[in-house]
Amino acid sequence: MDFISSKAAAEKWGVSLRNVQRLLTEKRIPGAKRYGNYWMIPADAKKPEDPRRERKQSPARPFDTLPKRSPLLTMTTLYRTPGSGDAVAKSLKSDPEAHTLFCGQLAYLRGDIPGAEALLRELPYSEERPDLLVGTAFLHSLCALYQGRVAEWTDARQKVEKMACLCEKEAMRRDFWLGNFDLELYDIDSFPAWFCEGEFEHLPADCFPMARYAYMKYHMLHTMKSDAALITKPFISQNILDGALVSEIYCRLMLAVGYHEQGAPLKAAEQIDIAFSLARPDRLYAPFAEYRDNLETLLDDRLNQTDKEAAKTVKELNLQLSRGWTKLKREIHGMVNTTELTQQEHYAAKLAAKGLTNAEISGRMSVSVNTVRGYISEAIGKTGAGSRKELSRFLAMEEKKQ
Repeated sequence: MDFISSKAAAEKWGVSLRNVQRLLTEKRIPGAKRYGNYWMIPADAKKPEDPRRERKQSPARPFDTLPKRSPLLTMTTLYRTPGSGDAVAKSLKSDPEAHTLFCGQLAYLRGDIPGAEALLRELPYSEERPDLLVGTAFLHSLCALYQGRVAEWTDARQKVEKMACLCEKEAMRRDFWLGNFDLELYDIDSFPAWFCEGEFEHLPADCFPMARYAYMKYHMLHTMKSDAALITKPFISQNILDGALVSEIYCRLMLAVGYHEQGAPLKAAEQIDIAFSLARPDRLYAPFAEYRDNLETLLDDRLNQTDKEAAKTVKELNLQLSRGWTKLKREIHGMVNTTELTQQEHYAAKLAAKGLTNAEISGRMSVSVNTVRGYISEAIGKTGAGSRKELSRFLAMEEKKQ
């Protein structure tokens, strides 16, 4: 009998590697055999049916109940104009739950995590409105990420993972959003194969602004290339054409990271300035906090020239996010000895474990070689690895635990 690997099965069935690993753990693939840390799957094995996708014996209910066919309302064309956030929220008052969801997402973008959490307490987790459930859970996960609340982040993701889907299209959309949950922790393996190939047509057009941003982030994490402009520039043009303000802000920041990585600080600064001009009227500081580490002092310098208070707020948000992210990454993936590793230290260590030189890591992370040396030194010290070689072995064991 011929056998294939877990990865090959994932590609064959059009699902994520994580889904295949889950099916193997649950012993739902007949004939699969385990050899040490590796699984071999019969080449003719069929993809097991997912019981979550079975139709319930209840009246069909629409997936889309929100004003736009996307759970992330702030990243749709509802929100087109800088400074219009509160006006958009007011326009949604006829649908109290959509209004609360939008206000919560807007509070998050403003860096008001306590305000977003207060609004979350008013939102139900109801399968009668699946898109509202996804939007609520996704916002909950973002707030939990800032606070480092592992149980809350996991619970929010599981609510979406376990939601009933009445048809294949609903299941595909759910899988897309599950990929976005994991993307928060820089994990890209759970995105469905069709999304990884850039096939957005399985999603409603209202989800395209979010899909553009997620695809750009997926691409950069997957390929680790510095040619972000090749994909991001067309995405920015489409966001402008559609009037997707928040997606444009995020894509411009990612383009700035690409330019910074290429050693083009003036081009990077131009994109930061444009993004901030779009975000400043509504004080949308969270996107800048998310990319502050990637842009180093360049981001601080550009914001300080325009708005010192905004620069201070972004720095404070970034530090809070870094602490929360580190705690979640550690506990969810069993990073036993990495209690104090930051996002950048962990990423640098992971690249070093793959055999990249400090210069190569410098180019991919868009930081100086000296900064890379500092990240690696800190990672070695905090993990107790003792040397770069031992750090590689430590991270290899960590990958197996995942």
